[in-house]
Amino acid sequence: MDRQTFRRPDKIIIYLYRRTDSSGLEYLLLQRAPTGRSGPIWQTVVGSARWDEKLIEAARREVYEETGLTRLQGIMAIGYAFAFDFDLPEGTSHYAPDVRRICNTVFASEVVSAKPVTLSSEHIAYGWFSYQEAMERIHWPEERQALVRLQPMLSKVGGE
Repeated sequence: MDRQTFRRPDKIIIYLYRRTDSSGLEYLLLQRAPTGRSGPIWQTVVGSARWDEKLIEAARREVYEETGLTRLQGIMAIGYAFAFDFDLPEGTSHYAPDVRRICNTVFASEVVSAKPVTLSSEHIAYGWFSYQEAMERIHWPEERQALVRLQPMLSKVGGE
């Protein structure tokens, strides 16, 4: 079996944030277009790494593909990763038949451009939200947990 004909089981999650005068930090969330598997959920930038990419390269590529943003203040791994098991019927997965676990590595980057977000066809809306608003909207518990870990890191860096 040629594994490279299947999707690599490594996902990257990238929290894009900006600093504001009033509320301190805002996070960019994207609303996914409804699919057969899920409704129009809110999440941050999420994507799969390609076989020939380092995870950080995949993070940069996914940010550009999903938002059109290129002016970022670095991309950093936040020291949090998680995995989840899945079991889909034969022939319905993008992954090799023996893959039953997806690994997720979380990154963050500050947006330093006033350029508007340009959504990919995967998404129907976007918004910049405070920490609390983001926590209320983010669909997946693991992504909420990542934001819980990220928020104090960014607040400490910003001197808040």
